[in-house]
Amino acid sequence: MVFSNSAEFNADKIAHQVVDIYLKDKLKKEDKPHELKKDIAPVVFAVDPNIFKTYVGEFELKPGFILTVSTADNELFSQATGQPKFALNPTSNTAFLVKGVDAKIEFIPNEGKNIKLLKIHQGGQIMEVPRLTEFDKSAVSLSDFSGKFYSEELSTTFHFNVVENKLVASNSRLSDFNLSPVKEDIFNGEAWFFGQVEFIRNSEKIITGFKVSNGRVRNLYFEKIK
Repeated sequence: MVFSNSAEFNADKIAHQVVDIYLKDKLKKEDKPHELKKDIAPVVFAVDPNIFKTYVGEFELKPGFILTVSTADNELFSQATGQPKFALNPTSNTAFLVKGVDAKIEFIPNEGKNIKLLKIHQGGQIMEVPRLTEFDKSAVSLSDFSGKFYSEELSTTFHFNVVENKLVASNSRLSDFNLSPVKEDIFNGEAWFFGQVEFIRNSEKIITGFKVSNGRVRNLYFEKIK
């Protein structure tokens, strides 16, 4: 077994390399048939730009990780939270290759209306990604979420303040970052470790704390102390 405390460490790859060393004398290489290399032109498929309108929107891969599909100059683009924007090259009306990434996005038609679901094909897996429910961000009262929040588990405090119509999180050991509303009482954080913030209210609808989640943490609790 191979373990690491770093998300960037490829444990699977190292494990296979170790196996290759121990089984070096027992592994046999299979002869592969000779393949002729040919220059294959990329597939070009013309898609009616009007279809793009039904694909545009925000889709939630997992808590705090949003895939935004946009269009510009009759082209379609995708951008995941904290990542650059990539062009999408169509191979059909519904299937697009992500330029520069070994992945494909498949849009599931919805009778001519805005799609509710897309699928990402990558690394031998297929991930279903639903559209985020439409939400009026302008109607959110950011001041309701300001305050001082403490995590007993981490022994640390975050201050939430409204600055220039944005909810800003501050910590004595970190740089400030913004929080953006995506659902009722749910925000996404610009910092990777604050992927999704879900605020908790009591029976009187007063905020008493929040739970934060990211790719490696779920529902880490912070209590409102001021």
